[in-house]
Amino acid sequence: MSAETRKQKRVLRKQHRKERKEAFDKLIEALKAFMDIDLKEKLPYKDKFKQVWPAVKPTLEFAVILNVTGEDFDTTAKQLILYGDGLFNKDLTEQEAVGFLGDLKDIWNTVEPALDTLKIVVPDKVDAVIDKIIEIGEWLFE
Repeated sequence: MSAETRKQKRVLRKQHRKERKEAFDKLIEALKAFMDIDLKEKLPYKDKFKQVWPAVKPTLEFAVILNVTGEDFDTTAKQLILYGDGLFNKDLTEQEAVGFLGDLKDIWNTVEPALDTLKIVVPDKVDAVIDKIIEIGEWLFE
């Protein structure tokens, strides 16, 4: 491998590291607002969706940017992000919310274990935020 190739790879790694850090910081900021949500409250699915989408979206974006979930997951997550944004910005029906959450639940089974694993490598102060994401997911899909 030439010196130029190594230099290019190093620049790409640094850029990707910066993107991951920005996505993670965005996720942490979005979730700070959700730390006080009463997740014991029973709500219709459309209200649950409206309440937690601003936290779920950065979680999906972060999972995609990690590049560890695979191309199929990433494609599905990107489609769900677009679909979720569309639903969030309109007056959705209960049926639309249930359908969307059904699709989201399929990939949540990949995201939740990844979040548990992430807790191993992040500072302890971030663990509470990750636990809150997991708690939101469990409440959303109950």
